[in-house]
Amino acid sequence: GVDLDAIATLSKVASAALDAAEQATGDFGAYVLEVTSRGVDRPLTTEKHFRRSRGRKVEVALADGSSLTGRIGQTAEGVVHLVVAVGKDFEIRPVGVVDITKAIVQVEFSPPNRRELELSEQSGKGGDE
Repeated sequence: GVDLDAIATLSKVASAALDAAEQATGDFGAYVLEVTSRGVDRPLTTEKHFRRSRGRKVEVALADGSSLTGRIGQTAEGVVHLVVAVGKDFEIRPVGVVDITKAIVQVEFSPPNRRELELSEQSGKGGDE
């Protein structure tokens, strides 16, 4: 990925180039230059993406038309282990990366359940909720 310093530098270079082109060829009219990263809503598409997002909550659409919301646990050999809620408890559900048609990391505003974190093999603070 590209870090924020590189994005800032790219933005400045592109802005200067556009300003120079405008002075050389005439008025381009009003424009806004926006340089951003793909952000949190970037879909997870490869095993590497899932490994990097371990411990994060994800909404997953499956090839069979069903969907799951869970916390990403271990990912290896083409299988993502999702920690999913079952009643008031959690279980680990293995899902093949090839069976996932779309996966988006969810933004969380409260701390995750301790048991859920334990199952995803993460440490952290937060009570059982």
